[in-house]
Amino acid sequence: MKKIGIILLLSIISFCAISAKNKEINIDFRSGFSYWNKKLGLHVGAYVDFWQNQLFSFKTGVLFYDINKSHQADMSFAMPFYASLHLPISSNKNLYMDGGAYIGAGNGMNCGPTFDIGVKWDKLSVGTFVFWDCTPNNSNLIGFSLGYKFKLK
Repeated sequence: MKKIGIILLLSIISFCAISAKNKEINIDFRSGFSYWNKKLGLHVGAYVDFWQNQLFSFKTGVLFYDINKSHQADMSFAMPFYASLHLPISSNKNLYMDGGAYIGAGNGMNCGPTFDIGVKWDKLSVGTFVFWDCTPNNSNLIGFSLGYKFKLK
């Protein structure tokens, strides 16, 4: 099972890299509050958009979040793979809706569907997300993020 996950991960990253050739690439740094296992915490991460056209992109990245276990901070992560739809609201604002799958490690290994929705103004973004864990660990994660975007290409 672990080998299949690694092969799938490498395939998705390769597909995104090939499809992004000669297209715009953005890095979106995010930070905010998250709720996991009946506890409030913080998260930080970065996502990379591989634009296909003005309305659609593939997105991947990593989100680190903390977990309190008997007065100790333990760091966990989630790595989503999104198909993203960007709908213009005005000349400098758009609504983004991301859907896909994720893998991660928190309370053991985690995987399942993930969704992210928010609004971007020029380089700033605000949004909310959910990582729904389909493993017996029940490590669902929801959060609220603020972000800042950098253009690479």
